[in-house]
Amino acid sequence: MRQWISDTVHPDNSLLKLYCTGSSVRRECRSLSDTPFHSPLINIPLAGWLALYLSGYMHGNISIGNVFLLSSPITRERFNMDNARIPWEILKGREFENVPQAVKDRFRDVPKPSITDVDKTLETIKEIEDLACELGISIHCQCKALLSDDDLSVYLPTYLTQEHSAPSISGTFEFMSYFARMGYEEGDIVDRNRLYFQNPLDDLESFLWVGVWACFFNNQVDCEKIAGSVRMVRDQLGDSTGREDAWARIRRRVYVEKSYEGAHVLGEMARFLIELRPKVDDLFAKFYKICRAKPTILQFDQMAFEGVLIFMELYKRHFSS
Repeated sequence: MRQWISDTVHPDNSLLKLYCTGSSVRRECRSLSDTPFHSPLINIPLAGWLALYLSGYMHGNISIGNVFLLSSPITRERFNMDNARIPWEILKGREFENVPQAVKDRFRDVPKPSITDVDKTLETIKEIEDLACELGISIHCQCKALLSDDDLSVYLPTYLTQEHSAPSISGTFEFMSYFARMGYEEGDIVDRNRLYFQNPLDDLESFLWVGVWACFFNNQVDCEKIAGSVRMVRDQLGDSTGREDAWARIRRRVYVEKSYEGAHVLGEMARFLIELRPKVDDLFAKFYKICRAKPTILQFDQMAFEGVLIFMELYKRHFSS
């Protein structure tokens, strides 16, 4: 979560342009040893994803191949949560000047949440800000990575008013959330009478599977001993049953075989993921409970911020010294 992307949206384009000038870029897929193992997988892209989300866009295709590390960091604007806070402050009657269009669009024909939900969301935003400062996210303005494949991103305020079908669900099978994958294949498995709406939790769960992939493929352990081959893991993570087999192998390597001893950061990453997964599952259950009908963008916001806070709290517990 240490770095972020541009939040500038071209007014004539429905996609967020991710760009970097004056710095060479290299793609990291299997070996992430040049930086602390957890940093490029969780710290950097999740902060980029949040900046993208606060600009009004949902990425829709988080995968191991969409993380670019910059060989030379570049200076960016200071990371902040202003675009997250403004709509919820407006709901409490506060007035602002020069409100970004992406923020204004969040209010179009959207049912207003209760004052209790407003206060709780503002509290969550404040907690994210505090943790961002504590972890150095809002202090060090050096961008070290980018998220790519923005061509699949969607503009949230209009996304929820569009017609949807299975082909409109985006993602890479190996990293898609369970609900997004089932939505693509079978429709909304919770409510068969409606089509599946991708939501921020789908992206957040994809970060989890990116982490699982990297626990198999890195140069801190013997990749062949741990996982066999890229094709094998790709097939497993791309299949719901096989995915559970891969997950069980991660747990077994941590708790039974002690395979990550001698690779402390990698082992901590695996334990981070093991603790994270049930929390993501709980968020999905909560999301479906409050969104029995068609979801709203403000409900997306609530789940997105709560999910990011969970990631940050767990990150601090496992990696921050």
